Amino acid sequence: YRFIASVVERDYSTDQPALLEQALPANPSPQISGPRLSRKYIYAALIVAATLSIFLISSFIVRRTRETTESRRLLAVLPFTNISPDPEKEYFSDGLTEELITNLSQLNPQRLGVIARTSAMRYKETRKSAAEIGRELGVDYLVEGSIRSEDGRARITVQLVRVSDQSHLWAQSYDRPFEDVLKLQREVAEVVAHALSLQIIRPRTPEPTIDAAAREAYLKGQYQLNKRDPAATLQAIEFFRLAVNAAPNDGRAYVGLAEAYLQLGGSPGEAKEAVAKARESLGKALALDDTLAEAHRLSGNISLLNDWNWPLARREFERALELSPGHAMTHHGYATYLSTLGRHDEAIARMKKAIEMDPISPLVIGDLGWFYYAAGRYEEAAMQSLKALELEPNDFAAHDCLLHAYLMQGKTDEAVGQARTIMSLRGATPEEIEALSTGDDRERLKAFWNWQLNWLRDIAARYYVDPYYFALTYADLGATNQVIENLEAAYRDGSTLMPFVHTEPRYNHLRTNERFINLIQRIGPHTN
Repeated sequence: YRFIASVVERDYSTDQPALLEQALPANPSPQISGPRLSRKYIYAALIVAATLSIFLISSFIVRRTRETTESRRLLAVLPFTNISPDPEKEYFSDGLTEELITNLSQLNPQRLGVIARTSAMRYKETRKSAAEIGRELGVDYLVEGSIRSEDGRARITVQLVRVSDQSHLWAQSYDRPFEDVLKLQREVAEVVAHALSLQIIRPRTPEPTIDAAAREAYLKGQYQLNKRDPAATLQAIEFFRLAVNAAPNDGRAYVGLAEAYLQLGGSPGEAKEAVAKARESLGKALALDDTLAEAHRLSGNISLLNDWNWPLARREFERALELSPGHAMTHHGYATYLSTLGRHDEAIARMKKAIEMDPISPLVIGDLGWFYYAAGRYEEAAMQSLKALELEPNDFAAHDCLLHAYLMQGKTDEAVGQARTIMSLRGATPEEIEALSTGDDRERLKAFWNWQLNWLRDIAARYYVDPYYFALTYADLGATNQVIENLEAAYRDGSTLMPFVHTEPRYNHLRTNERFINLIQRIGPHTN
């Protein structure tokens, strides 16, 4: 603001109107036009201007304060470094990382988002700086530390780093008995919350009493489970059983056991037996503690993929999200539920929430590509598949999604290029790959589909292969009868892929086929 009137000193000790006339210049400034303002209007204008200025400044301060206090921040817990004399203690440092992620994500989900374990663990033993990691994950803060476990005690060092300037906001060392580490997780999480000026909104629940043997068995089970390897899964089951026997009141051990059973796979009979055991374990877990979000998530997966019970799946996923709204895999499961119902926009939006929490997970990023594909958004499906392949170049599912996204866009040469890549990754001979170079577009692709059928048959001669995969390849070949026959076989086997039959674009030409319609009606979704 600029005050442009002339200023003249005057004596306010008297109140003579003539003094005001003497104070004003005889020839007003040419910058002021119009009628001369009276004193009361000048005062009024100044008061209004001052009030408006105060209001604007106050509003700015309040707005900036609100933005600072209410904005949602993102944090990542980097894998703790194992500095124990025994390298076999790696399970302990990984377990500490995972549990701290869980504790932090439950503090105040509306104000603090915590990156999922899948993405965080990709930085194990990394040489990248805090600034690089923060930029790649899109986070504001990092928690990092080390652990030394020896003679029944654990010495843990933790620090909180602000990514923007890599400054250390807080650091602390702890020396605790091994059995007290569970309590330490909550303590560290709450100290981090206070350092970030966060209000803790999760309910205070009593600390479970678990002996050291049960605790160690549970952490070893999680360590093996996260390897995603059949032999390791069997080891995980044994460790979780030890944990359950040592601490039968610990619901989390039952949840770990259920997840391990669900990873087993095998023939239809073996899979049904494993799912039955997983159901039993989840039932025990929820009987002990109905607030176990992971138990509800796994129950949602079983309801959708094994039981084809969409209403129950919805209730379980929503309950899991209510208990742990920042859990990436729960958003992933709920997105899958929505996609199988054809609610594509909701599914994609939900999957983007999962990616926010798990930004460099090839699984989550790749599955969003399939959701775009199911929605008919083929260009976006291709772009998403390419993102997944940047993270995991040998991801067969992402390559397959990219191939079909290219086909739907009419990009035959690009699709054939993807077919070559898939054949090469799966061990095809140079002569088999060369067959894709002769003939017209249809013949080149047909050579690939026929090769893939033979590849599936070769696998099926040694292991169980879900008939749904044969159905998809026959759909690519346009062999309607074989598609229906294999879908019927998948239905009898209780395939976990059957819910996707509703929205798979490769089956669009079958949607008026009576046999296909009958199959759809038997699968559901039903309202019961």
